[in-house]
Amino acid sequence: MKVNIWVAVIVLIVGLWDLYYAYNRYQEKKVTKRGSKADAISFAILGTIFTIGGIIMLFMR
Repeated sequence: MKVNIWVAVIVLIVGLWDLYYAYNRYQEKKVTKRGSKADAISFAILGTIFTIGGIIMLFMR
């Protein structure tokens, strides 16, 4: 299966952005001590999936 390079780059960027967003949310929750960290964990999981998917798509090209 051939994958377009732009799709792989966009998926990789979205994954890295999700990881960055999760890290910032985790740091924010750590300082304020309110709410659960489940939202930061869910963004980290999605970011990991998208990043790994983007890397695999780059190699499938």
